[in-house]
Amino acid sequence: MGFAYAHKKIQNIIVHSEWQEYYGRFKTPTVLLYDDEYKNVQSWGFSALKENIYKKPVELFKCGKVSEKSSLPNGLNYKKVITDYLHEIGKVVKQTMNDSIDFYNQVLIVLTVPAEFDYNGTMAMKECLFKAGLLKDQYSQNLKFITEPEAAAIHCMKFLKNNLTIGETFMVVNCGGGAVDSTTIQFLEGERLSVMTERSRDDCGDNFVDQEFLKFLEQWLKWNLLEFNQNLNLSIWI
Repeated sequence: MGFAYAHKKIQNIIVHSEWQEYYGRFKTPTVLLYDDEYKNVQSWGFSALKENIYKKPVELFKCGKVSEKSSLPNGLNYKKVITDYLHEIGKVVKQTMNDSIDFYNQVLIVLTVPAEFDYNGTMAMKECLFKAGLLKDQYSQNLKFITEPEAAAIHCMKFLKNNLTIGETFMVVNCGGGAVDSTTIQFLEGERLSVMTERSRDDCGDNFVDQEFLKFLEQWLKWNLLEFNQNLNLSIWI
């Protein structure tokens, strides 16, 4: 997860790229490391992946929805996990803002969410943002939602508009950490966009690719170690 910010009059978009001791990275892993009771966050982001190799962190969750391919330890629910993560990343957001800014009244949060987000998902996300300290109240007007495909399409239009002609179509493929989705967009007059094909999506983002590769590597090592030790007539337990 990452964030960018801009002044509405200047409109110079700045992408945050300093995460903990890592520089030049636009995103930080969506990972939390809890204490043994899963009540308090001990570390998050990059730090959660390296600080304690003997404890499994909580990961593969996204925007108020825990992936079906992930599981949560007993005592945790997706609202707590999302709230805790937003609280941590919210600290970075607030530290990045100018001290003279009234965060709750002068900052408009535009949050990207999955395209399948419904009303219940929106309300749950508002609750998480409020509990994380990013909203003054759950009914704050300083929050807007935009779906990830819409945000990607608008970015592509702004980036390519000098090379696009009216009526031309282009494909947007959004390869994220959790999901990959694609759709075809037509460029219209007045910098408007029209969806030409139904969006296709699957949970095959890079996080799941990493998980499957680790499983493959584990199996490969097991079989090769067994074969190696059988050749030496040794016994080994894995």
